[in-house]
Amino acid sequence: MFSHVMIGSNDLDRSQRFYDAVLGVLGAQGGPMRNTTPAGHTRLFYAHDGGMLCITQPINNQPATSANGATLGFKCSSPEQVKAFHGACARITAYTRCSSRKVAVTLVLSVNSRSSAV
Repeated sequence: MFSHVMIGSNDLDRSQRFYDAVLGVLGAQGGPMRNTTPAGHTRLFYAHDGGMLCITQPINNQPATSANGATLGFKCSSPEQVKAFHGACARITAYTRCSSRKVAVTLVLSVNSRSSAV
C-alpha cells in the first residue's frame, strides 16, 4: 500500500551497515543506490520486491530524530525468515541513543497476514 518509506539519519554510513545486513536477510542484494541532491543532502535508496526504503540526511539541516509511534513493517516469507531477520537486527545492535537513554527499534514483521513485533 505504499511506494516508499523515507527515514532520516544522522549517520548514513552506520545506517547503511545496518540495513545492508538486515535487508540482505529479506533477499535485497547489492546495497543501496546513493544519491546526493543539488543542495548536498545524501540519500540511500534500497529497492526490493516492489518497495523502496529511503534513508536521508534531513533536508532542513536539523538532526534526525525518532518519530513517536512510527513503525516500519518488513514483509517476510516464513517464520524462519522472521527469526533470521530478528537475529540480524540483534547482531547489528538495533538500539540508538536518544536523550541519554536507549530506545529500542520496534520492527513489525508480517508473515502470511500474521504479524509479530520483535
